[in-house]
Amino acid sequence: MLPKKLRLPSTQSHLVYKFGKRSNLSFLQMQFWQNGNAGLQWMIQVPKKQVQKAINRNRIKRLISEAIIKLTPTLKKNGYAVVKFTKTDKLDYRSLKLQDVKEVLEQVVEKVGMLT
Repeated sequence: MLPKKLRLPSTQSHLVYKFGKRSNLSFLQMQFWQNGNAGLQWMIQVPKKQVQKAINRNRIKRLISEAIIKLTPTLKKNGYAVVKFTKTDKLDYRSLKLQDVKEVLEQVVEKVGMLT
């Protein structure tokens, strides 16, 4: 789980959807909105329609949050980000590894322009 200071409150998510830049890559969709507040906050979404079992949804969330924690020192320090897992037919999410998630997340972050 992400530390509390890195979590985006659900009341702020509509701002990201309304004003944020969007980028899709492989199995992740990301929206980023840079604001003047100090601190980068994240929201991770794994829809129940795409991954039915809670065990698998929680595992995917843990992998994404671990990748976010490892990437945080290299990212811009202000803004809101929403990372959404999007299932593809080719992807077997049960065999997903942290390294795979981290590589895709790095590419998405670079596309959105969050790297410092």
